[in-house]
Amino acid sequence: MVNKCLISDTHFGHSNIIKFTNATGRAFRGSFIRRKEDGGFEEVNFRDIKHHDEHIVEMWNSVIKPGDKVYHLGDFGDISYAKRLHGKIRLILGNHDDQMDKQEMVDSFDKILVSRRFKSDFAAPTIFSHFPLHPGNNGNAARLFNVHGHIHEKEINDPWYLNVCVEQTNMQPLSWEELAQFIKQRTK
Repeated sequence: MVNKCLISDTHFGHSNIIKFTNATGRAFRGSFIRRKEDGGFEEVNFRDIKHHDEHIVEMWNSVIKPGDKVYHLGDFGDISYAKRLHGKIRLILGNHDDQMDKQEMVDSFDKILVSRRFKSDFAAPTIFSHFPLHPGNNGNAARLFNVHGHIHEKEINDPWYLNVCVEQTNMQPLSWEELAQFIKQRTK
């Protein structure tokens, strides 16, 4: 059985991504949490962008099998990483993806999209996009559940939005089943 997952804003190769800070001055992607041998947890700082990228590749490949479908909601980064990642990647274009070579994109991704709507996969009509969409700008009079990226560590205070940037998903893809549960809980 083919699994489906999604993720956003990996920013492979973007060295500044591990330096950006939140309102408190803490780097919002400067570290990750890992389980220790004694069963506890520890925070590990990224040494550099290569360490960051290798961690995301490891987390991705730990949950994705070669035949799985992965929706990447934009800001992929260095396209050479696509060859190392399991799954068939469907890229929803982000604001940084215009820097990639167009032919390499066609060769590296299963599909390239601006957004993707789902009418019956979830408890509510759902749209995947890179940017959070304003309810009046979604091209549909009915409200759509918006799964998005772009805003990294931030969240929108509205139950009809879900941010799936790696900062929100423990740096690994979110499964279709987990997404379905989020949407069901938030749209009751």
